[in-house]
Amino acid sequence: MINKIALKSISAQILGFTLLLIGSTRLSIAYNSEIYKIIQDGNLELINGEMLKSIMFSEIYVKLSVFILGIICLGYFNWRNKISIFNILIVSVGLWLLNFLEFFSSELLTGSLNTFFGLITDDMFYSFFISGFLIFISGMLILYMSITPRNEKEQGS
Repeated sequence: MINKIALKSISAQILGFTLLLIGSTRLSIAYNSEIYKIIQDGNLELINGEMLKSIMFSEIYVKLSVFILGIICLGYFNWRNKISIFNILIVSVGLWLLNFLEFFSSELLTGSLNTFFGLITDDMFYSFFISGFLIFISGMLILYMSITPRNEKEQGS
C-alpha cells in the first residue's frame, strides 16, 4: 500500500533539486568561463553567434537533463519505498514555479553566491567550479537523505 503524502520529504526534495539545478548551472558556467570572461571584459567583437548559442544551449541542456533524470530517479525511489506518486508531482510543480519565478537566476541568489565564492578565488573558472561542485554535492546529499528508507519508529507510524 502506498503511504500518505510526505511533506518533509517533499520539502527536502525541492531543496535538494534546487541545489542540484543551481550547482549544475554554475558548473556549466565554469565550463564556458572563457566566453563569459570575454563578455564580462566587454570584448563583444570577439564573440560570434555560435559562442552565444553554445552558452544558451548548454545551460538549457544541463538544467533539462538534471531535471528529467532527477524526476525519473526520485519517482523510482519513491515507488520503491512505497511513497505516493503525488510527491513527485508536487516536487515537479514546485520546481516549475521556482523556475517560472526566476528563482534560479535571481540577482539576490547569484549575487550572494558570486560574492561569497569570489572571496575564495578571483579566477572565474575556479570560483564557479568550486561553488557548483559544493552546491551540487549538497543537493545530492539532501536528495539521498530524502529517499533513504526510514524505519517505522522514525516515521512516527
